[in-house]
Amino acid sequence: MVGVVLGIKGLNQADVWWMLRTGDWMVQNQSFVYKDVFSYTFSGVEWISVKWLYEVIIYGLQSIGGPSFIYILQSIVNALIAIYFLKTAKVFHRLHQKEDAIYNGIASILGLFILYVLMEFRMIGRPEMTSHLMTLLFVYKYMQYRVMPSNSIYWLVLLQTLWANMHEAYGVGIVITATMLIGMLAEKVLSKWLRSDIKVPNKAIYAGLLSIAAVSINPRGPRMITHPFEIFSQVGENKFTTELWSYKTTYYWEQKEAYMIVGILAILLLGIIFMNPRKRFLQSTINTYGFGYLALIGLFFYLALTAHRNIPFFGLVALPLASYYIYSFGVSLVKKSSLFKKQQLGYALVAMVGIGFYTAVATNNYYKAVDSKNRYGLHIVEYGTPIKVVDFIKEQNLQGYCFSDFYVSSYQLWEQRPNFKAFIDFRDLDIYPAKFFKEFIYTCNKNPTLFPKIDEQYSFDYALLSMSMNNALHKYLFDSEDWIPVYADEVATLYVRNKEEYKQVIAEYGYKGNTDFFSSLSRAENSAISKAINNILWPFYQYELEEDPLANIKFFSLVGENQKAIELAIEAVNSSKTTDLKYEANQLLGLSYLKLYNEEQNKELITKAIAAFDAGLALDKSRTECITGKAQAEMAIGGFSNALITLKKAEKLNPTIDVYDLTANCYMALMQAPSNNAMVYVNKWFEYKEKAYQFEPSQFRADEIMQVACQVNNCDIVAKYYKTFSDKTQLPMILQDCARRCRVD
Repeated sequence: MVGVVLGIKGLNQADVWWMLRTGDWMVQNQSFVYKDVFSYTFSGVEWISVKWLYEVIIYGLQSIGGPSFIYILQSIVNALIAIYFLKTAKVFHRLHQKEDAIYNGIASILGLFILYVLMEFRMIGRPEMTSHLMTLLFVYKYMQYRVMPSNSIYWLVLLQTLWANMHEAYGVGIVITATMLIGMLAEKVLSKWLRSDIKVPNKAIYAGLLSIAAVSINPRGPRMITHPFEIFSQVGENKFTTELWSYKTTYYWEQKEAYMIVGILAILLLGIIFMNPRKRFLQSTINTYGFGYLALIGLFFYLALTAHRNIPFFGLVALPLASYYIYSFGVSLVKKSSLFKKQQLGYALVAMVGIGFYTAVATNNYYKAVDSKNRYGLHIVEYGTPIKVVDFIKEQNLQGYCFSDFYVSSYQLWEQRPNFKAFIDFRDLDIYPAKFFKEFIYTCNKNPTLFPKIDEQYSFDYALLSMSMNNALHKYLFDSEDWIPVYADEVATLYVRNKEEYKQVIAEYGYKGNTDFFSSLSRAENSAISKAINNILWPFYQYELEEDPLANIKFFSLVGENQKAIELAIEAVNSSKTTDLKYEANQLLGLSYLKLYNEEQNKELITKAIAAFDAGLALDKSRTECITGKAQAEMAIGGFSNALITLKKAEKLNPTIDVYDLTANCYMALMQAPSNNAMVYVNKWFEYKEKAYQFEPSQFRADEIMQVACQVNNCDIVAKYYKTFSDKTQLPMILQDCARRCRVD
C-alpha cells in the first residue's frame, strides 16, 4: 500500500501532455506515428516513437478518469515492484540457504522501503516506470533461474517485447541479458577453477537470444535492435535538463539519492567481504551470485553516476541483495534481544514503520521533509500547467503560428488539438536537433535580439512563454511595440502581435499599466473517479490549491515594471504572515529597488535596496538570497571589494550558482581596472566560473569560459572545455580558431 500511495500524486510533468496527444492521434487515425505530425518547424521528419504503446494506454486511462487518472498506472507499477522485489530478495536468501522467515521478511520489507525512498523522485507517471519494473523482473528471472532452472525463463521474451514498445530504455534489458549470459558462459569455462559442476545454461541462452531478437516486434522492426545506440548518442548531446547531469556536477551531490547509492554500495561491499566464506573467498562469491550479477552491480552503479535520473536502476539491481546483508548484519543483534523472540512483534514493528510511511505520504509530510514539489492526490498541478492561459487562447480563438517554449507547448498540443502545431516541445532530440535547441534557449535566455530573425522566418501570430524560463525574452517582448501582453499568471504570459486582427483583444485585455493585470490561479477540474480514489486511500484528504502569493511581484520585476513591483512588495512585506514570505518579499523589494536604480541612477534607491536586504537578513540569517542581493547592490555602485566580502559570507553559509557567478563577476570587474593583481583576478574568475559550471554544465557557460581562456592564452582551460562539446561545429568560429591555435584535437 505504501507503493500504491506513492503513485497517487499530481500531474506535474509537461511531457505527459504530448504523450497523451500522441496516443489520441494514433487512436483517431488507427495508425502508428512514423514522422513528426505535431510541429511546424520539423514537420515530416522521421520520428521513432518507442513508447507508442504506453501512449495508447494512458490515452485510454484518461478517457476513463481524466488526465490525472493516468497516475493510477504508476501505483500499479509500484505495487508490482513491491511484489517482485520481495520475490527477488527471497531468491538471494535462498542462495545463502537462509530460511529464517521472520528476519528474512523484515529485512526484505525494510529494503523495499529504502528502494521506495530512493525511487520516489522518479515515480512521476512517465513511461520510465516500465523500465524500472522490467529491470527488476529481468534480474529476478535470471537469479531465479540460477537457483532453480525452469522454462519460466522464456517469460523474458514477452517482457522484452513489451519493453521495446513502452520506453526508450529497453536497451537496458539487452544489456542485462548480454551481461548475464556472458557471465554464465564464463563460469562454465572456468568451472574447474571455481570447483563447480556448472552445466551449459541452454534455456537461459535461448531465452536471452530470443528476447534480444524480440525487440524487432515493433512498428520499426529490426531497426530497434540498433536503435539504443542512437538513443545513447542523443543522451550524450542533451545538456538541457538537470535530470541528465552526472556525478561530475554539484547538482548531483546536492540530491539525497546520490548518497543513498553510495551507502547501498558500501553495504554490498562489506557484505560480500565479511558475510561470505573466507576459504576460497573469490570462488565462493562467484559461485553464489554469478559473474553476471556481480558485473551488473558495477555496470548499474556506473549508470547511476552518469545521470541523476538513472539512480533508481542501481537500487532495483542492488537492493534485493543489500536487504540480505541488512538481515545478515542485524540478525545476530536482533536474536539476542528478547523483544524479537516472537514473530508477531517483529512484523508488528515493521507494520508500524509501513503505516507511518503511508501516513507521511498521504499527509504530504514526507514530500515536505524531502523538499519535493510532489503532493498526494490525483489532480492536475495548476502552478505547473498553463490551464487558464490556454483556455483564454481558445476563448479568443487565436489562430496561426505560436511561438511557445517546451514547458507550455506540450499542454497546448493536447488542449488545443487537433490543429495546434508546436514550434518546439518536450520530444527533445527525437525531433529537434541539438543546434536548434541551443539556439532556442540562447534566444530566450541570453540574446532575445535574435528573436526578430526567427519571427521573420515563421511570422508568429502570438507567443506563450512560461514563467520558469525565458527571462530575457519576456522583457524583450514586453518592451516591444510589436507585441502586446494580454494575459499573465504565475505559469505563463501571453503576447499577441500588435496588428489589426487582434485590435479587440488588445483593447480589452492588453496591459495598460494596471497592477491587477496579473491573474491568480484557479483549481483545475478533476474527475469523480480520481476524487473517489484520493478519499478511499486517505479519508481525510482535502485538496489545497498551491499558489505563489508573490508571483505578481516577480512578474512585474521580470518585465521591468519596477515601480509596480516595489508597490506590491511593500504591501507584501506589511501583510505577509509568515517569516518565509516576509523574507522573500524583502528580497524582491530589494531587487526591485536595485533594478530601478539601474534605470534612474539615484543612489537613494541603493540605500533602500540594502535596507530591504538587511530587513530580510534580520528575519533569517541562514538563507543567502538577501546576502547575494546586498552584494549586487554593492556591485551596482562599484563596491566590488565590499561585494566580495559579502559574497564570502554567502559562500561560507551556502555556496550556490548565484554566489559563484556574482563572485566571478566581481573579479571580472576588478581585472578590467588597471592593477598589479590583474592575473590574480583572472585566475579567480576562472576558479569561480568553473565552480558555477559544476552547478550548471551548460554549453553557454563553457563558451564563456573558453572565450576568456582564449583571450589570456590559457590553452589548458581551452582544451578542458573544448572536449565538453559533442558537436564541435556548434562552437563560434573564434573559439574553433582558438582551439586550433592551442592545438586541441
